[in-house]
Amino acid sequence: PSHPTMTEISCREQTFSNAHWTENCPSIESLVRAGFFFTGVNNTVTCFYCNGSLHKWGPKDNPMIEHARWFSNCTYAKHLCGKQLYEKIQALKTKLNLKENKINKDELARLVRGRLDLPIVERLRLQYPLEIIKRCIEDQLKLKNDDFKSDIDL
Repeated sequence: PSHPTMTEISCREQTFSNAHWTENCPSIESLVRAGFFFTGVNNTVTCFYCNGSLHKWGPKDNPMIEHARWFSNCTYAKHLCGKQLYEKIQALKTKLNLKENKINKDELARLVRGRLDLPIVERLRLQYPLEIIKRCIEDQLKLKNDDFKSDIDL
């Protein structure tokens, strides 16, 4: 655990004792059960295990689900959800990310064209056909919505 002193539920509960926790947030009990303790700042909570922090809570947010959604590598959240729910949360997260990252064909072509005169591409054209380089750039933009960091990555 990142915060061994917060392993016990009672210790995490105590961090909320002086807090003004609003009605617009999930219950203290559900936050504590999900592994969180109060940081003392706004409505920010931190996981005792993975050290992940969340804030901007809504009244209908489920701390356990949000924990697994935002900190997919947290063993505590994974264990808490159980395999089936955890996998469902991750699948939904992936589906939503893909929807948000959709780039239409014309926009993608424009973005690729804008990168073809970069020095990184000019160096790689000495070794690879332009079509392969274009395809790699397209895939990177579709999947990660970002550029390559170096010619080695490309």
